[in-house]
Amino acid sequence: MRIHALLLWLALILPSALRYSAIAAETPAAAQYHFVGAHQLSVDSNASKLVTLWKVESSQVAANGKPIIDKNGKPAVNYPAQQLFDASLTRLAYLPGYWYSKKIGKAESKAELIRPLFQDLATHESVGYYDLAGSQWSWLMAIRVTEERSGVWGTSLMNLFKAWQFGNFAPFESEGFSGWEYRQANGNVMFRYSHVGSWCCFSMGNDGLPRLKNVATEIRTKGSPQICTNEGWFSGYLDLGRMAPKFPLGNYIPFLPLDLNPAISLKLSSKSNNVRTKATLHYPSAPYFVIEPWKIPTNTIRDPLVGLTAIQGIRPWLERQPILKQSPIKHWPNQLTTWMLPTPFGAYAVAPMPEPEPAVRSLADYLIPLMSPALAKAQLGAMKYETNSLNWVVQSLELLRPALMPLRQNEGEFLHLVASPMLPRESTEPAPQAIFDQILGQTNLFYYDWEITEFRLLQTRILIGNSIDIYKAYHQIPPTQPTSQNLANEWIHNATHELGNTVTEARLTTPWDITINRSSHLGLSGLEITLLARWLDSPDFPFPGVVPPGAIPAAPAAQTPPMPAAPATPAAKPAPVKKPASAVKPAPGVQPVKN
Repeated sequence: MRIHALLLWLALILPSALRYSAIAAETPAAAQYHFVGAHQLSVDSNASKLVTLWKVESSQVAANGKPIIDKNGKPAVNYPAQQLFDASLTRLAYLPGYWYSKKIGKAESKAELIRPLFQDLATHESVGYYDLAGSQWSWLMAIRVTEERSGVWGTSLMNLFKAWQFGNFAPFESEGFSGWEYRQANGNVMFRYSHVGSWCCFSMGNDGLPRLKNVATEIRTKGSPQICTNEGWFSGYLDLGRMAPKFPLGNYIPFLPLDLNPAISLKLSSKSNNVRTKATLHYPSAPYFVIEPWKIPTNTIRDPLVGLTAIQGIRPWLERQPILKQSPIKHWPNQLTTWMLPTPFGAYAVAPMPEPEPAVRSLADYLIPLMSPALAKAQLGAMKYETNSLNWVVQSLELLRPALMPLRQNEGEFLHLVASPMLPRESTEPAPQAIFDQILGQTNLFYYDWEITEFRLLQTRILIGNSIDIYKAYHQIPPTQPTSQNLANEWIHNATHELGNTVTEARLTTPWDITINRSSHLGLSGLEITLLARWLDSPDFPFPGVVPPGAIPAAPAAQTPPMPAAPATPAAKPAPVKKPASAVKPAPGVQPVKN
């Protein structure tokens, strides 16, 4: 009997023990990534849409507005994605020197040494690790390059550290691999560089650099680091619990409690010309929001839709906002549903709220005296309450006149926000039921977003631009001068017609795990593209003070496609011809996301 009991106990516990030992053997870093590189990605037949977006052309225009004709008598073209890529890498190359100078005082940036290395990291396969345990830390990077490029890496890194006055370097040989290293005065290894197989490896830290030995052993025995076996063309891992003591992160996303320090896994892959994004957040304790039955006033939402978003779990975030803590409303909504029509200011939102009429009046009595002086000083119009509606009239924006009003439908009572009541009301055509079927009745779904990215991108550029201008005027912040080369906006202008549907879902798959899936053409939503474009086009990119004034001359226009020639592979099938915008229907974009 005891033997049977022992066998039963082993049968139950052994799988878990083996799983635990496998996880322990992998010893993931506090942060790590693997990227196959643009070369490999460019020959993936499932990623042909990405290549198309990368090679988008724009016409070169003279100062008088007329097209420029090249020496062959054809209209000259730019490749804004390549120009943006080149310009961004050039500016990012100043970042290491900027950070280092913050630690030791003035130091040469040596961006001319770093810029070619960043180019390699973007185009070739690479991995990276960051280990952190108490006061012990180290980082490691490895990149698969040719013998010639490996020599360039070794020489550039040594010249860079000599310019930064690291100290003396010496050759080393340890456990079957060799290279050069820098040691501190106490004899501890601080930096090592080694070429192992076809990989260039370098590591820096104060923990003895054990990760370098492990990765070099994996390369010798398997040909590449173990992390390269991960699925997808990009994989990453970030343990916020281990990073928090050194890099504390607040909760900036309403429905993702990052302040609880989850471990985040991310995978990007391509399938049928769509970028498939999958992220998993594993929490040490259950996230503090709850999922309620969905309440969406389906009769209020009308076609033609170009986007719909439904969110739960926003109450804790709303309750932490300083401007709302003193408001008369003490129980804020936990859900928010927004939708957009194909007009610049056709944005609408609803949030469940019992007794919405008194709630609107209470908010008006609270917000009007609180905000009116600052609005008047910034010449941003005025807020007023009339006919059960809180209105904000901005004289400088004729069509943007936000209004908050009560709404009662069969599904319940709501606060209803309209970006511009002056616009024609929605049509009498109901929105496709297929959209609501993806949300209603889902018990673990807390975020759903569907959009026709071409249209959503147009709207978010207008709304975000106006919102930032209003914010700067309200806080008396001088307007930012645009760059001479608006490359991100130029790419958007010429690439939007290539962007189709984007669908994103987030589910609470266990009490401790959130899983996010997305299917899209670029991997980003319209809002994310807009925010990224504004950052890349900013004259302060990546951050104020990184690039010295006048350090970067204007870059010449790119005349050749950006992707270098890759090994020949069967050509991808041509993409189907897209229907005119008026014929685009949302139904294809509301299918469940499958990864």
